[in-house]
Amino acid sequence: MSKSNFSHKFHKFSQIRSQTGVCDPFTNGVRALICENLCNLWPTFLKPLHRRWGAKLILYLSMSLISPILPTQVLQLQQVMRDTYLDHYQYLWDDGGEHYISNLTQIEVLEKSLAHPNQAFYFIEDNGGQTAGFMKLFLDSPIPNTGYHNAMCLDKIYLRANAAGQGLGQLLLEKAVADAHSLGRTHLWLRVMESSIEAQAFYRRAGFEIIDTATLDLKYMKPQHRNIHTMLKSL
Repeated sequence: MSKSNFSHKFHKFSQIRSQTGVCDPFTNGVRALICENLCNLWPTFLKPLHRRWGAKLILYLSMSLISPILPTQVLQLQQVMRDTYLDHYQYLWDDGGEHYISNLTQIEVLEKSLAHPNQAFYFIEDNGGQTAGFMKLFLDSPIPNTGYHNAMCLDKIYLRANAAGQGLGQLLLEKAVADAHSLGRTHLWLRVMESSIEAQAFYRRAGFEIIDTATLDLKYMKPQHRNIHTMLKSL
């Protein structure tokens, strides 16, 4: 991470998110002080800290980029979900994914999901402060037909195509792992299309392994793209 990027994230983090209670004025002031003196602190304090703590430090900074999705944001979630899905997955479908994503983003479906105590949704902002995507978790989700009972499911990480290369997927994944740890889960799992080679590589680098492959039977899905992997990470 460069000094300028580090500085930007500290400035982002210094903004109080009153709706989630992330920052209090005192803590906020400390972070602002670090920002103002970053040029002096980076070589002697912050850079060694980042080298030693890595992901934990980045997760701490990312708290200003990641925020829980509120029920009042259902229309925004609907649009972001639609845009991010179609950015990446139209190739799976004969109809470009319209039937699937229209059903998935019905307002009543999203409202029910946002209100469900076993589901958690997060928005993430890009480096310009714009909503770049979202994540959905099932907090208590045993893997069907396996012995993995104390598990959390990372159901979705969808990012806009123009948000690629900013490390936002990694931040969301680290947030999912942190949530799983806080709930005492021993495993984190997800499903990824067999044709999504880059996504599989991303999750493998993070410690996930394929434990099962299934074939989907969904209307308008192309036959050559129906296989889906289940991937598992031990925590």
